[in-house]
Amino acid sequence: MILDYLSGYCVHNVEHNHPAIIRQLQDELARRGPATLQSHILDLAGDLAKRLCGLAGGSLRKAFLACSGSEGVESAIKFSRAATGKTGLLHAHGAFHGLTCGALSLMGDDFWRGKFGPLLTDTVAIPFNDLPALARQLATRQFAAFFVEPIQSEAGIRLPDADYLKEAHALCARYGALLVLDEVQTGMYRTGRFLAAHHYKVEPDIVILAKGLSGVLIPCSAVLMTDRVYEATYDSLKRSTVHTSTFSENSMSMGGPRYARRTRTGKSGRTRPRHGRSSAPAPPRCARGL
Repeated sequence: MILDYLSGYCVHNVEHNHPAIIRQLQDELARRGPATLQSHILDLAGDLAKRLCGLAGGSLRKAFLACSGSEGVESAIKFSRAATGKTGLLHAHGAFHGLTCGALSLMGDDFWRGKFGPLLTDTVAIPFNDLPALARQLATRQFAAFFVEPIQSEAGIRLPDADYLKEAHALCARYGALLVLDEVQTGMYRTGRFLAAHHYKVEPDIVILAKGLSGVLIPCSAVLMTDRVYEATYDSLKRSTVHTSTFSENSMSMGGPRYARRTRTGKSGRTRPRHGRSSAPAPPRCARGL
């Protein structure tokens, strides 16, 4: 017997080697379908994007599929800059957004940043759960986006005040910035609802999903965004390939999430309730399961 108290840093939402996910992957291999990449969009990819946007709700109507949380953050940086025409990026003290250069630029801990040389400029850290500090920075109108985890995980399961994220979104809208929620660790029902944001009734401009989305066995991530953000990046046929990910929409990566989004961590295999119908307890209690 193996007792896993780490859960792969919020990856194993559906246990180890869930039989439904293994069966889906085996079936996909047995099909021996075309292994087209980038030049063709698989039906599985379109289905996954549609279902993720439906579960997320709000104005999140477009999806970019990738292979990791860090890649999702890098994509969100580019999308937010394209949508606003600004370069500045705000993030919270104690955040963890990934280990690629762009993601590291949104983290202040020298343990992660040290020895890797200059990172992105125009990034500013502010205290988590501090609306006045956020307002002061946004008032400069230099920032494309505020990147924040709805519940800070690596910082010690830190929860915001009940109105923090909604007010943060309102401030971002006032000053022409985007609210980007990093739900890599908190998404996929990790706190009881599909997104931790649903507890706080906030509708962000961009949401990043990964880890639990993968179904554990094949890497997968997704960046959900509004039509405005999507169209600012992919604004012509010529620019339809301006930001892509070589292996992101392969049939194996799309197969695991198809079941990961539906399957409970337990023997029942029942589908989780959709946003708006969850009976999950309040965020502080839910967060104990992170």
